[in-house]
Amino acid sequence: AHEVKNPLTPIKLSAERIERKYKEKDFNNEELSKLTKTISKQVDDIGKLVDEFSSFARMPKPEMKQDDFNETITESYNLFKNAHTNINFKINSYNKNIFFQFDKFQLTQAFNNLIKNAVEAVDNIPNPSINIVYYINNYKLFIEFIDNGIGVDNAKITKFFEPYYTTKAKGTGLGLSIVKKIIEDHKGVIKIEKNSEQTGSKITLIFNIE
Repeated sequence: AHEVKNPLTPIKLSAERIERKYKEKDFNNEELSKLTKTISKQVDDIGKLVDEFSSFARMPKPEMKQDDFNETITESYNLFKNAHTNINFKINSYNKNIFFQFDKFQLTQAFNNLIKNAVEAVDNIPNPSINIVYYINNYKLFIEFIDNGIGVDNAKITKFFEPYYTTKAKGTGLGLSIVKKIIEDHKGVIKIEKNSEQTGSKITLIFNIE
């Protein structure tokens, strides 16, 4: 409720100002355009909030079927690589033709969320980079999302997957909670840690694929 109420104040103020301008016949196209854009943006923000709350509250059970993991992770990778050409994206795989039982829609949602977080972490830093590495070891699939961004506070790592916890100025704190639920519904494990080799952080997913 708190997150939804925040955008309502600028919407109300903008609407009241438009009404006052209309009554006083004090029209300024540039100012009116700015006020209507404010309303439109805040409505969009509420829409995103509601979508995220709904996703978390009504997360359906995964529909598991044998699918192509390489194709799934590559689609997410290419989506963000093509959209953020200023970032040095890399993807490394030590295994080809990885097939196992998973819900492609849900895992794609999780991958997109993790890459989006990495993009936000490297925003406005010199030489931003995001590296995705995946491999199989002892019938377990490991996927690592590594960035050289702002990093994470070790003291707060345990809170990152709690619903409504966020370090972002505009965030619901549900993104990683949704990811965690998807991974656990796939009998997987998710870990977040400071990147030992450079600045930034590393998120690791582990799935049994026997």
